[in-house]
Amino acid sequence: DATVDAMSYYLQYRGYFNEEVFATPDNRGKKIYMTYHATPGPQFTIDTVSYYSSDSTINQILQDISGRSLLKRGAGVEGELYKREQDRITSYLRNHGYAYFYNNFISPLEADTTVGSKKAALYFEVIPPYDDSIHQSYRVGEVSVYMDYLPGQEECCMLDTIINGITINSPKENFQIEPGTIYDAIYLHQDSIFSQED
Repeated sequence: DATVDAMSYYLQYRGYFNEEVFATPDNRGKKIYMTYHATPGPQFTIDTVSYYSSDSTINQILQDISGRSLLKRGAGVEGELYKREQDRITSYLRNHGYAYFYNNFISPLEADTTVGSKKAALYFEVIPPYDDSIHQSYRVGEVSVYMDYLPGQEECCMLDTIINGITINSPKENFQIEPGTIYDAIYLHQDSIFSQED
C-alpha cells in the first residue's frame, strides 16, 4: 500500500525508526473505506556524529568545522535537520574554493541505532567526484570588467585601464564612471580563493 509506505517513510524521516503503520479495510456495499493506524514509537535522538571523506583535504576541513554542526547531541534524528547540515557544509566548501561542490557529494543519512536506547550514531560522509579521487579547489584567474558591453564588440577599440591586476574596459572615449569606483565595488581579485558569495 503506497499510503502505508509514505506514512512509514515520513515517520522514519522524523527519527521514528520503530514505527508501525498498517491499514484496515472496511467493506460497505460497493465501497471500501480504509483506516490507517500509525504508532510512531519513540523518536531517536543524536548520540554522536562522525564526519569523514576519503579526500584527505576535505576530511580535514570537515573535522575543522564540525564544532559548528547543526547536528547536536540530544537533538531528534530528523531528515530536515540533516538536509540543513548538508547545505551548511556545501555552502562552506563553495565559499572556500570548491566551485563545483554540490549536495549530491554528501551521502544519504546513515544512522546506527544499536549504540543505546533511543539513540543513534550518525555518519556524515563526503564522497569523491565520479571522475576523480579528490575535489578540486579553485582560485580566481584574470578579472576583466566591460562597461556598456555589447556582444560581439571588438576589444581592440576599447579604452582600458588596469588597477591592481583588474582590467576595466570601456567602448567610449572616456570612462563614464571613475575606474577606481568600479574597482572598489569588486570583491574578486586575481589568485584569491574562489567564493560563491563574491
